[in-house]
Amino acid sequence: MRRISSVQKEIEKLQGPLTPTATTLLEKAKKEAAKYRVIFAGNGKYQVYGPWMDQCVVNLIQKTCSCRSWDLTGIPCKHAICAMFDKIDNREVCGEPEEWVHDCYKLHTWKEMYKYKVEPINGRNMWEKSQCPFTLTHPKHHTQVGTPKKKRKRAADEAPSQGKNLCRKFLTVTCTKCKNKGHNSRTCKGQGGTKEVSRGINGKGTSA
Repeated sequence: MRRISSVQKEIEKLQGPLTPTATTLLEKAKKEAAKYRVIFAGNGKYQVYGPWMDQCVVNLIQKTCSCRSWDLTGIPCKHAICAMFDKIDNREVCGEPEEWVHDCYKLHTWKEMYKYKVEPINGRNMWEKSQCPFTLTHPKHHTQVGTPKKKRKRAADEAPSQGKNLCRKFLTVTCTKCKNKGHNSRTCKGQGGTKEVSRGINGKGTSA
C-alpha cells in the first residue's frame, strides 16, 4: 500500500513522455551522439563512427544496432540517435528519439501499472465469522527415527571444511608412544624403531 501510494505521488509530479530513469539514460546518449558521424548506406542502414575507433551499424527499420545496447535495453543508443539526427537533418520523417523508446519506459505505461490500489482492511476483531463446518489444522509432524543430524550433507565435489573439523583422511596420525607417524598408540608395535628402548644389565634403559 505504501509503495503504490508513494509511486502514484511521484508520477503526479512528472511531465514528459518517459520515466525518470529512461529520460536520464536517453539524455546521456544524446550528448554522446554529438561526438559521432554517420554515413547513410541505404535501406535504413547507417554506418556510425566516432572517437576511440568506435564504429557500428545501425538499422532504423529493424530498430537494431551492432553494439546491441538498443536491442537489450529498448532505449536507443548513441549510435542510433546519431543516425536519427542525420535523418532529421535531411528533412526526413523520423520523429524525436523519445518516440523510438520501448513502450515499457513510457510514462503512460508506468501510470497504467500503478493505477490499481490495495484496499485497506479492518482489524481482526471486525472480520466476519467463518461458516466452515470444520476447523482446518496443519498436518501432524512425524519425528524421524534416530538422532537428528546437525550438519548438512556435503556435495560429492565440495571441498572439506578448513576449520577445526577437518576430515581425518587429510591428517597424518602421530603415535604418542614412539612419536612415529602413520599409526596411533593402540596399534603401536614399535614400527619405526627409532624410539625403542632396551633394558641394560643394571636395569636402566639405553637407546637401541
